[in-house]
Amino acid sequence: MSRFLAKLFNRKKVNRLERTMEALQAMGEGRLRDAMALLAQADPVEYTKDPGLGLYYFAKGRVAMEMMELQRGENYLTTAWVLGFRRATLFISLAVAKGRLRRLGEARELLKVAREFQLEGEDEVEVIDRMEELLDQVASGKMAKEINSIVRRLCKQGCGKSNPRELKERDWRKLLEKYIRDETRTSPRDEDIALFGAYMVAKHQGVWEYGLEMADHAVLVRGVAYQPARLLQAYYANKLEFEKLGVLIPQMNISSLYLQEEGLE
Repeated sequence: MSRFLAKLFNRKKVNRLERTMEALQAMGEGRLRDAMALLAQADPVEYTKDPGLGLYYFAKGRVAMEMMELQRGENYLTTAWVLGFRRATLFISLAVAKGRLRRLGEARELLKVAREFQLEGEDEVEVIDRMEELLDQVASGKMAKEINSIVRRLCKQGCGKSNPRELKERDWRKLLEKYIRDETRTSPRDEDIALFGAYMVAKHQGVWEYGLEMADHAVLVRGVAYQPARLLQAYYANKLEFEKLGVLIPQMNISSLYLQEEGLE
């Protein structure tokens, strides 16, 4: 970058910061129209003409998703869209993120958008078809049947009762001791997630929320979604005591996203 362009870029960067700070001050003084005008002057599009910036955030989003940081991945992918990145693969990736975050309706709508951007000769159509099939399976109750089958089998093997509704607290703790308590394990298995989630449902009168995979599922209790997989991962990482499994811990959910972002967790 030439000195002239570097100076121009830095000046625009400073100007955007100044306009943003002025907008915040205007809002604090109740001058909303002025604030809106100042924010319009600070529009990032005006300062970020680089066509590769959207691709950069798309790549960051895909990497985050590969690392199972789904919420962060969704945020990066959305930023790529805001910056003008328009490809079928972006909307497919967003659909996967939404689906795994249990927002299945949004995922299906994004697949429709992906078809609009799918170019002749590209092979994304096969991926879109498979994703739609998977969403149909979730909607049909396949995930619920799979969990029910796993839990009934483990209950029968572990305490002689195949109906989870017949289990008392002592029965559930016996099952958790038998199948989940393991100091050598580093991550939960699908059957661990299904069993622990069923325990959360029974203990707190919760209901299942389904994602695309077992690790995505959550149990909704009084408006808060608790992911059995995430809670078990915390246990296997020695961040949660075995005796606390089943205790409602909201900080294992939304706030952890922001703490992880700042490296505070």
